[in-house]
Amino acid sequence: NGYNTSKPGEKENFLQNEPDLATGLLKIKTEIESNSSWMRKIREKYRIKNTIGYSMNSFLDYNHPLDIFSHLLVGAEGTLAFIANVTLKTIPDPPEKGTGLLLFNSPESAGNCVPFFKSMGASAIEFLDDESLRTAQHFENPPYDPNRVENDVTGLLIEYQDDSQNEIDRLIKESKEFSQKESSVISMKLVTDQQDRETIWKIRKGLYPTLGSLRKTGTSIITEDIAVDAENLAQAIRGLKNIFQKREFQDGVIFGHAKDGNLHFITSVDLDDKIGVRNYEGMMRDLSDMTLTQFNGSLKAEHGTGRNMAAFVETEWGGPLYEIMWKVKSLTDPLNIMNPDVLLSRNKQIHMNDLKPMPTVHDEVDQCIECGFCERICPSRGLTLTPRQRIAVMRESKLQTISKSDMDKFNYAVNETCATDGLCEMECPVNINTGTMVKSLRCNPNSKFVIVKILKNNFKIAVSFIRFGLRIGQFFEKIFGSTFLWKFTRSINSIFKTTLPTWPKYGIKIAKTFNPVSSPSAHPDYIVFPSCASRVLAADQTGTSASEYLTKIATNADIKIKYLDGFSEFCCGMAFDSRGHKSIGEDMRMKLMNRLRNESEMGRIPIVLDMSPCTQFVQQDPSDLTILDSVQFIQRIKNQLEIEQSSESIFVHPVCSSQKMGTAHDLTKLANMCSKSVETTLEPFCCGTGGDRSIRFPELPQNAVNQLMDKIISTKGVTSSRTCELGLQESTGIAFSSIEALVYDAIKK
Repeated sequence: NGYNTSKPGEKENFLQNEPDLATGLLKIKTEIESNSSWMRKIREKYRIKNTIGYSMNSFLDYNHPLDIFSHLLVGAEGTLAFIANVTLKTIPDPPEKGTGLLLFNSPESAGNCVPFFKSMGASAIEFLDDESLRTAQHFENPPYDPNRVENDVTGLLIEYQDDSQNEIDRLIKESKEFSQKESSVISMKLVTDQQDRETIWKIRKGLYPTLGSLRKTGTSIITEDIAVDAENLAQAIRGLKNIFQKREFQDGVIFGHAKDGNLHFITSVDLDDKIGVRNYEGMMRDLSDMTLTQFNGSLKAEHGTGRNMAAFVETEWGGPLYEIMWKVKSLTDPLNIMNPDVLLSRNKQIHMNDLKPMPTVHDEVDQCIECGFCERICPSRGLTLTPRQRIAVMRESKLQTISKSDMDKFNYAVNETCATDGLCEMECPVNINTGTMVKSLRCNPNSKFVIVKILKNNFKIAVSFIRFGLRIGQFFEKIFGSTFLWKFTRSINSIFKTTLPTWPKYGIKIAKTFNPVSSPSAHPDYIVFPSCASRVLAADQTGTSASEYLTKIATNADIKIKYLDGFSEFCCGMAFDSRGHKSIGEDMRMKLMNRLRNESEMGRIPIVLDMSPCTQFVQQDPSDLTILDSVQFIQRIKNQLEIEQSSESIFVHPVCSSQKMGTAHDLTKLANMCSKSVETTLEPFCCGTGGDRSIRFPELPQNAVNQLMDKIISTKGVTSSRTCELGLQESTGIAFSSIEALVYDAIKK
């Protein structure tokens, strides 16, 4: 049965439908309330943060069985029931903020100053130990010199929040005055500027992934949190450091919430090594002894109990209340099938069982700690796997061979439905590009790639063959219609279990043959390289190519351009690289770069490409060339164009490469220049096209669109990539065109 605790009448339904559970919970409540020592124990445990075991305070704070049960579910980790939906009560986020980072000469000195900042109403008081502070060497422009942080130096990150900037200024001023008088303060920075504040917070928020990326390859990350009374904070920090030293954890860092006496720590361990396993077991035992015996603290303050602390729940709560928790478990899950051995376990060594090793799989991803920051941006999330899950599956495949019967599923989930666009790299705190790993899976090391090499050495002919093949498709489209061809090609793949390209249901518009004419001047302002995709796919429904539109735009702006001599023989190499042919892709990229270097007079003349993915691929290494995306080019010359805004609503999609190059806002600005009504998604996303994914695995871009495009009313869209335009048009039904086409159409004729 399911219950909505905010719905009237649900309490009565609960009593009627769950009589045994309701009666059992009330009996437990009576049993607890009749034992004064148990009541004191429960109240005592929640004087500080505590999340270990079940939320026993529910029995003292609530009277109705449904209220008791619903609050027992908080932190129960799926061991009692499944929570389908949660409504959160939010708190105000004041607009004005001031942030400071103060370095003290010892944990004790920092701890002694916490009461002052609490009295000032600080919304956050975070502490960082000396090892945490040293991680700032991996960030740009840290607010102190991380290489000069001495042992014992402790940082306090302070933040004030208020509706009034005057109040923030007062708090900052008083904090500075206090700190200047405090002899233990060795460094101080108090700021209100957004960028400066973010720099300070980046050190604190990036600790987990940063430390994870710095660990030795093959080791696992251990992260735990405990709570002690705030006055014992410094002692607890020293105690943890002693445990690290005793158990040979050399990379341990400690940080947390000073106001609450809440310590978090991160360290790494080699769980494939017997000594590492022994040290891990000893550390967990020492941590329990110190927290409970010395400080009467909590072994879990914010994190869930999990398996790692299940063995210590009885130690913290004592036998009688521990058995009460088992009564709760038996009432709701008598067969013990809901997350067994999580939170509660009779096995006192449960935390040492089934330890998760971290086998190496690929240099690009071996430092991944599976934090999941990348997941929200992935177009295959919910369809197959996210980047984190792909890495986890690859690791498991190293430990256990995948059966032949599962290889097709493995290949589809890990390889075929990965767009390899690398947008996950932007979300990853340590810049892991899962697509790099996936591309390596697409390349058979035993193959001689005869066909690929023929295409590489005869690229002009290869593009001609592609155009010819599409012309044949268009011939049949005129006879039978695009919808019929779409259904027919899908049926072929379904019947014969192949992944041949599917003809788009909205058809394909091939670019008309265009023989670009360079400006007559011997001294061009720009060199233009038409991408191979733009040589094949039209920029809009007129059949005009993006390069032809660029020429028209340049002419209107009185800009002299020159097309790369023999451009039809060249390719940036991305099409090959994305299929796993890294060396061939690199050869083609370097061949193009050398020709561009010569024609641009060793970089004197800027170079323009008409496809953002190609621009980003060419720019992957530092170069003496000035290479511009067509978006950047138009942005440069827009003041020389006479634009007439349209009333037609335009949906703008910055493609992954433009997001990685930092030109996403430029695309939106150009669209705003051309139209009075522009729509975008709440945040940029990957459309899942990934070159050919939209015609080979159309469910991937469809999944991406379903997740992030909602309530878009525009019937016309724009991007800076022909393949993304094709894929987005297919998955949204919106008529997409290139940014070049949009800008040219807006020029007063």
